[in-house]
Amino acid sequence: MLADRRTQPPSRSVVLLDVKTRGSFMPYTVTSDTVGLAIGPVAETANDVHEALSKARQMYEAGLVSISITDQAGHKIDGDELFACLTGKKRITPDLAAV
Repeated sequence: MLADRRTQPPSRSVVLLDVKTRGSFMPYTVTSDTVGLAIGPVAETANDVHEALSKARQMYEAGLVSISITDQAGHKIDGDELFACLTGKKRITPDLAAV
């Protein structure tokens, strides 16, 4: 007799996927002051740390200043630490530490 699929626990791969999609999503906000520009501060969101770093790099290359990345948990990176990550001297972790 075949077991009813509704009474069986989910497969391991389904459980791991569920934990991964719910537990690791951490939106990031990349901001910059626009000193001297009439448009005010710039803010963009990113879904992962690499996208946030890419947006920060674009802001830096556009000449914007006081760039920072903040995550939903309140971690923040800016200044020399962020610049070291932008230039490849350090790498950035998902919790915004420069290592």
